[in-house]
Amino acid sequence: EQESFLHNLTYGWNYFVQRPGLLGLVLLVALCNFLIGATQVLDIPLVLSFASVTTLGIVVSFANAGMVIGGLIMTIWGGWQNQMTTVFISMFAIGLCVLLVGLRPSAILLACANFSMLLTIPIVNSAIQAIYQRKVAPEVQGRVFAFRKSVALATLPLSYVIAGPLADRFFEPLMTQDSIVAKTIGRVIGTGPGRGIGLMFISMGVLTILMTCIAYLLPRLRYLEDELPDAIGD
Repeated sequence: EQESFLHNLTYGWNYFVQRPGLLGLVLLVALCNFLIGATQVLDIPLVLSFASVTTLGIVVSFANAGMVIGGLIMTIWGGWQNQMTTVFISMFAIGLCVLLVGLRPSAILLACANFSMLLTIPIVNSAIQAIYQRKVAPEVQGRVFAFRKSVALATLPLSYVIAGPLADRFFEPLMTQDSIVAKTIGRVIGTGPGRGIGLMFISMGVLTILMTCIAYLLPRLRYLEDELPDAIGD
């Protein structure tokens, strides 16, 4: 079993190395998961820093409805003809939503931003899955998909582990102490408990947007669907 696992891992790696566009997509998703994952575990502490448990329940319920609606939208619509366009626009939108979550201690803003983010996640996931199913031959999809999921999800545990310490020891002190950051950025996003987490959300959102823009500038990613032939005919 160990040899089989290593063989599949090696096969998956070699498959992606020979197709730089697909490898770039895997790494893009892995980095996005790392940035967004770091904020997922802090969503509840952020809300509770300025609102009640009842408000938290309303915010979470409203946000979760976004994922259901996003799935329905993708089922009916299917995304743009070029699925990489769907990926880029969706990831940019997710980054913007994460930024907005941390912008102000407002339950309405946070609920709407989280709703929009969760609405977008099924759209980008469906687009990515469609690309892989179209570009990877059916007989090797099992091994290839297993490898790309392993890489894409490997960053999540790391982001979960560092999120708390990063917020408590770095971002929160920046916004609660008499620092230059609190005196400048604090005028916009506020200061005090929870505002450091808000700044962390803003930082992760900005990084997600920048990462998406850089990825768009890479021809191998932007023209992935044109350069890589379909493994399955229409």
